[in-house]
Amino acid sequence: MSNKKSGTKLRVSVTSGKTCEEIRSGYVTKMGQVVKNWKVRWLSLRNNGMLKYYKKEPKRGDEKPQGEINVQKEVRDILTHDQVSMLESVKWPENADENTGFGLVTEGGRVFVLFCDSIEEAERWITMLANVAANVRYADGGKKIKEIRARRQSVARPKPCNAKLEVVPDPEVKDDENVCYVHKIVGGVVIKERHTVNQTVPEAQGSSSSNSS
Repeated sequence: MSNKKSGTKLRVSVTSGKTCEEIRSGYVTKMGQVVKNWKVRWLSLRNNGMLKYYKKEPKRGDEKPQGEINVQKEVRDILTHDQVSMLESVKWPENADENTGFGLVTEGGRVFVLFCDSIEEAERWITMLANVAANVRYADGGKKIKEIRARRQSVARPKPCNAKLEVVPDPEVKDDENVCYVHKIVGGVVIKERHTVNQTVPEAQGSSSSNSS
């Protein structure tokens, strides 16, 4: 018996679900990476983990940021004010009040250092960042961050940014058709292949033997 496959590809279309939205924004003061000076920056965090900073609050929505970091994928530790103070490369300015600062440590070892106008604002930023930092591994076991999050329980966890699949309906199948489906993932998109399997019985080879009397 031999199988012969023929068929068409049915694409499973992807439709956007909940769009990625901004979950926190505001002005903070950030330390420069090369020159260790302090400049006010507008910070914007989205529920997909993207954190961007601008010179000023963007108005049109298409302004290019000064920089960005994927908190969800790239941040391995979140530092409190006291933990940042232990770094030799950081010296808080005079206008940075106690416990108003925090830091983000990336997988590559880069440290983003920032401070806010108040302790409440800093703790709200820390809590929201911790909520989206899926790969964070706290050097202290997360004790200090847990204490802050306990004080800021009103800061809601963001809803995930995702998408939903809309399956393309299969065509009608005749009763006499033998159909099978093969699913593949191509470029992040599910491809559903529909195949009709034609089964044929090969001819018998050679002659059958006769019974002798």
